[in-house]
Amino acid sequence: MAHKFGALVLACVVAPVVATTIGAIAFFGEFGPPGEYTLGLVGAAMVGAWLGAVVGIPTMLLIGLPLHAYFQSRGMTTLAPYAFGGALAGVLAALAFMLWPPAGSDFLSWPDFVSRWSNLVSSWETPAKVLFFGGLTGVLAASTFWGLSQLHRIVPNLDTSIS
Repeated sequence: MAHKFGALVLACVVAPVVATTIGAIAFFGEFGPPGEYTLGLVGAAMVGAWLGAVVGIPTMLLIGLPLHAYFQSRGMTTLAPYAFGGALAGVLAALAFMLWPPAGSDFLSWPDFVSRWSNLVSSWETPAKVLFFGGLTGVLAASTFWGLSQLHRIVPNLDTSIS
């Protein structure tokens, strides 16, 4: 039992960090137009790892694990439900990240929330990119988690099932 718990913890940490690192490199790496500032591959990887630790791991714990338990209880063990659930979780996490109040502001202040929401929808281009990034990295994280949960099927002598 402890071995399964260890594999579950490993999957919960590795999957979101790897997924956001890959997503950040794809989105923010050295792919900008000439003369435009880019993070570079190392900078994008660092931002991705940070986002995976700060946003991805809590999302995996709060949304991903309950979805995993639900999927297991219903016998939904294929990749498709995990990928769909990951996309949904990633979009919700990105939305929460964009609406999170800045440091020093009143967390539950309705006017502050309305102001953040207004700023978010006033320019749709950046929020659309952030939501797309969240959905994509959610699919990558859920697929990585699913793959780690299937290692016992790929390598029969390896007992790492996390179901």
